[in-house]
Amino acid sequence: MVLFLSVPSWAGADTNLIRLKALLNICEIAQKSSDTGTINNIANQLKDIERPDDIFLLQKIGDCLDAAFGEMEQNIDIDELLRQISKRALQIKIDCRELLSAAPEVAINHQICKSILLN
Repeated sequence: MVLFLSVPSWAGADTNLIRLKALLNICEIAQKSSDTGTINNIANQLKDIERPDDIFLLQKIGDCLDAAFGEMEQNIDIDELLRQISKRALQIKIDCRELLSAAPEVAINHQICKSILLN
């Protein structure tokens, strides 16, 4: 009796994986034939599905969603980006000053260092 009750939980997981693979195969074929209606239909089914751990399947899901909805814009952390730019700019200034000490003529003729050193 206990075995009978535990079977549906792992059987359901297998069924979901089989369904996911079938949807991905259909979407891949639809992409090859430029069948946008089918691509959109499958993508709508995939967008709310639980994501598997398999990287290959995740990539195929992403490909199908991208084909249907276009590539999703990645959220950019503007503050972090500005911090990185400032950090790199400071390092370039330091490097240009070191270059000036080591090889003044090269530093003055280097386009980026020239503009930094003359400011």
